[in-house]
Amino acid sequence: MAIDRSGERAALDTEVEDTQDTIAKLREAAEGTPPGHSSRVALKKAEEKLAELVKHITRRDRTG
Repeated sequence: MAIDRSGERAALDTEVEDTQDTIAKLREAAEGTPPGHSSRVALKKAEEKLAELVKHITRRDRTG
């Protein structure tokens, strides 16, 4: 019997969208700031989180 993971996928999609919104806001905040500024650090972390989410979704979709 197959496991219904549509709810999990919907939650992941929502998290991706939220993270993308956060990245857009952080890019605005980081514009013109020096390297190492807190907004640039937060932007880097958000981009890393997005990359991990995408990897997770890709793995999940491949394995079913």
